[in-house]
Amino acid sequence: MTFKLPAIALLLVIVIVAVGPLAFFVPKLSVLWRQGILDYGSLAHLHSSKFRERWILRREARENELRTAPEISSFTDLVSSYENIENMQPFPLEKGSLIALTLAVLIRVVPTILAEVPLKVALRPLLEAVR
Repeated sequence: MTFKLPAIALLLVIVIVAVGPLAFFVPKLSVLWRQGILDYGSLAHLHSSKFRERWILRREARENELRTAPEISSFTDLVSSYENIENMQPFPLEKGSLIALTLAVLIRVVPTILAEVPLKVALRPLLEAVR
């Protein structure tokens, strides 16, 4: 199994080449994330304060108007926007994408491994680990 180290090195190089350029976005996305949290957080605070004042503290039998009030829709949109910003990742890579990339590389490496090593020999460590 002299090809084990080169196969791992190939996998790492391909992942780094594919994922490495995404690292350039990390500083900008981090700044945008912090700024978005501050901006949308303060806007949500102002909006919710006005909503509370109008519809909670001074509702005075206006419950029927509440269902059609434009504040409800804009508040929902604001909360959705804030959640999108809050869930934003500084490094734009998801676990599923990394797994897919790794599997794509492994699919191309497996025939090479099987050409050098019989299937029984290659699967033996896996089968022993399962037992």
